[in-house]
Formats: sequence, C-alpha cells, structure tokens
Amino acid sequence: MSKIKKKNIKYYNYKNLKNRNFIKQNFQNYSFRKSNLEDVNFSFSNLEGVDFWGANLKNTNFSNCNLKTSILTDTQLNQSIINKTNFINANLSHANLKNLDLRNSKINLTNLREATYNKKTKWPKNFNPVRHGAILQVKKINIKKTQNKVKTKIIKIAKEIKYGKGYYVIENFFNKHQIARAKKNLLKDNYFHCLKNKVKHSDKRNYQKWIWNLIGRDKIFRDMIQPKLVMQVFEYLLGKNFICGLFSANILSPGARGQSPHIDYPYLNMVLPGEKTPVDNKKFLLNCQTLIMVDDFNDLNGATQIVPGSQNFYKYPLLKDFKSKKNIHLNYSKGTLVIFNGLTWHKSGSNYSYKSRIGILGQYLPYFIKPMLNLRANLNYKVLNKSSERLKQLLGVGLSNPEIRF
Repeated sequence: MSKIKKKNIKYYNYKNLKNRNFIKQNFQNYSFRKSNLEDVNFSFSNLEGVDFWGANLKNTNFSNCNLKTSILTDTQLNQSIINKTNFINANLSHANLKNLDLRNSKINLTNLREATYNKKTKWPKNFNPVRHGAILQVKKINIKKTQNKVKTKIIKIAKEIKYGKGYYVIENFFNKHQIARAKKNLLKDNYFHCLKNKVKHSDKRNYQKWIWNLIGRDKIFRDMIQPKLVMQVFEYLLGKNFICGLFSANILSPGARGQSPHIDYPYLNMVLPGEKTPVDNKKFLLNCQTLIMVDDFNDLNGATQIVPGSQNFYKYPLLKDFKSKKNIHLNYSKGTLVIFNGLTWHKSGSNYSYKSRIGILGQYLPYFIKPMLNLRANLNYKVLNKSSERLKQLLGVGLSNPEIRF
C-alpha cells in the first residue's frame, strides 16, 4: 500500500508578525493560527490552503491574493483589505464580513456557515450569501430605550401644550407626496371654478371655503387624522377613548379676509368675546387642536397668528386683548404640523396673495364632550369596517353614551 503524502506545513501559530511585508510570497499550506497579522501586507501572494483560524487580521492586506481552500474561521475579515481576492472553496465560517465590498472577489463554493454580514456588505452579482450559510445581522434596537425616548417626547409636547406656549410645531411632519395628494384632492372641488366668475367687489367672506367631509373623500385624510405621535400626546392630555369632533380643510382664496381672534373651546355660543371661560387647564384638557399646512404659510397669504401662553388666560379674547399681547405668526413650510390647546388665542390673517392658502384643521375631545360634527356620517360602512381601531375610536364607534334604558 502506497503511503499518503503529508502536506508540507510550516507553522507560525501564535507569532507576532505585525507590520511584516509579504508581497508576492508563496505561503501555500502555512499555518498562522492565532497569529498577530496586524498591518501585514500579503498582496499578490499565494495563500492557498493557509490556516488563519482566529488570527488578528486588522488592516491585513489581502489584495489580489489567492486564498483558495484557506481557513479564515473566527476572523474579523471586516477589518482587512479585500480586493480581487480569491476565496473559492475557502472556509469563512463564523467570520465577520460586515461592510466588506466583495463584488470583484471570487467566493464560489465558499463555506459561510454562520458568518455575519450587514446591509452594507456588497456581494458579487447574483450571489446569495444565505444559501452559503451566512447570517444577515441587523443592528439591534434597544426597545426599552426607544420607548423611554418616545415617552419623554410625548410628555415634553404635552407639557408645552398644557403649561407652556400652548402650541407645539413639528416641521416636515408630512412628506411632499402626502401633501401633494391631499392638495390635489382638495383642488378638485368645483368651488374654485365658481370663484373665477365672481366679481372683484364680492364680499370677502365668499373667498373663504370650508371642505367638511374629508375622511370620506380619500385615504390620505384618514391617515392625517390619526398620526401616531399626535394620538399618543392626545391620549396623555385627553384620556383614553378621546374622539375627533372636526376634521376639515380651511381654504383662503386670494382676497379672503382673516378671522377675528378666538378660542376653539368652549364653543362660541357658550362664551362671548371678552367673557371668562368656565374651564381651565388645572386638571385636564377638554379640547386639543391640530393644524396641517398644505401650503406654505406666510404673512402675505394669511398665516395663523397665536398668542403664546394664552391658554392660561381662561378668556375669550377681544381684538384689543389680542393686539395687547405678543403674538407669533406661524410662518412655516407645507407639511408642518402644529398641535395646540383649544384655549389658546389665535386667528388667521387675510390672504393678500394671488394664490390660495390651504390648512387642514382637527379638533379632538374627551369622549364625553359633544363633538361639533358627526364625522362618522361621512364614511360608508364598508370603509368604516376596514378602518383602523384608532379611527373607529375617533369617530366614536362603540361609545355607550348616551343610552336609552327602561
């Protein structure tokens, strides 16, 4: 019986070879187990069958190397320099391949069992790392930490609305595609065609338009009525099972006159201008509002004006009251969301521009307050049944009060 030839293996295990220059060398069948190969240059070398198990490969240069049938188990290859490297039939099990660009390297028949990679790892065309045993590693999210951050933000916004300025602005809350879809839907209204036929001396009231049945018009409005962050803030301020009492578009066409200063709750027929309100912020709120800017808001087209901290005055303002206080003009770009307290003094300016200015207004209430509008009537049963539980809550679906009992 003929003897089996043993491989001529040269052992450099556990050696410190840091900064060595091994360009264009032949290390076929060598062993570098657990060796320190930091900053070693192996470029253009023959490393076929070499054992690098557990070696330190930090900044090790494997450019244009032949690593065919080599062993790279338990190595941090992501710290190495890889370029036009041959890994055919090599063992890369448990290796770290994150962030590596392997597009111009050869990795056919390579063992990648439990090797880790991430979304930044680039593979050769049509190569499937999962079929070779590799594992996509996604950055772990600390759920508890994330939840704490969200809770902190909710409390911050809620305190600002209740005790601070009375309003909170979030720019770019809705993206340009959402705003464009909403505006396109609103501009389909034939009201704008009618405007062209109005005489120039028409009453300026005719140049303001409300569109009420938004949630029945398009899905975009059913999304805008229930942003997750806003719902979390309102649940904190209004309690669970709060409802929506109004969700409509306010369109100031060119020439529209601005509003008188007012508050949105209590309703006008409960309190007259100049009178004190019967409600305050001391325990909990009875009303919160949202404003979504569908167009850019500025002084020319009638931006909303608001008096910071006025939610604590507990009074329906007269014009002289409003003018006597410092008021802020909410000049922000389209997509901005403003959350504010219904007791905060505010008004819209006049539209002196030659373009319409659109805002979408929402009113949210504890479930025991009677809403201004029956929004559920705007939605057919098929759409309502497919709606989210949150939207059903906002529409008062399932509320037991008022009941008829005998």
